[in-house]
Amino acid sequence: EELLDFYTENEQVLNLSKKIHYVLKVDNAWTHFHIDFVNASGQLSFETKDQFLYEQLYLRYDLTPTNMQDAQNKIGIEKMKEMFQKIKEIKIPQEVIPSDLYSLPKHITNQTYDVINCSNIYEYLNFYPNVTLEKAKQYRNFIINELYPHLNNSGTILVSYLYAWSDELKKDFDKMYKETNGHIVKTGAISLAEYPYYLNGLTSQNLAYSYLFDAFANDPLEKIPTNHVQFGQSKDMSHDLALILRKK
Repeated sequence: EELLDFYTENEQVLNLSKKIHYVLKVDNAWTHFHIDFVNASGQLSFETKDQFLYEQLYLRYDLTPTNMQDAQNKIGIEKMKEMFQKIKEIKIPQEVIPSDLYSLPKHITNQTYDVINCSNIYEYLNFYPNVTLEKAKQYRNFIINELYPHLNNSGTILVSYLYAWSDELKKDFDKMYKETNGHIVKTGAISLAEYPYYLNGLTSQNLAYSYLFDAFANDPLEKIPTNHVQFGQSKDMSHDLALILRKK
């Protein structure tokens, strides 16, 4: 109820997302709770690395009375009550800063953090139709000069999360980009003639990724591949990449 009240009171002011997704971890299992305010629906899902638990308890249903009964039968009413009680304990951030990214430092003067998570925000700063190396360098300078000083010792910045990307794929992309004289598939619907280029990864998104690697070429970033993912436009269709900067 507190979550719903917070959303309805602040949605317009803070321009909140129309969908909210919370993840609750209990021991070796995770419960995901989704709320879609546009379609007035919710969804509960469950995952675990334990195959037995997965087979016994897996559920992913809309929260209709019939499906909630199915969920109750699978996971048990007491466990479901426990999960929903945990959801009530989720703490809403005490401070929301209404600022664009590059103006953020003036709002956090003299504050330091253990973790700064930039997620995939870079993609929205260097986006079709104007993907440039200069924008990648601007983002790099912001991370190094403006955010890095706000890290505590041993703190971490997630510089960017990149979908289906790696050093090997950058080499392939740069080679194809040069061979095709800079041919790039634009964002949105594409023609059949463009489809082969898309399959080969000649996209504006990958161009932005390539420029990001170039911009951070001389910085001590860690490149951490994710576990296998089901979907992705890449050579091996399997891994995303997290770019990490740590303060020693």
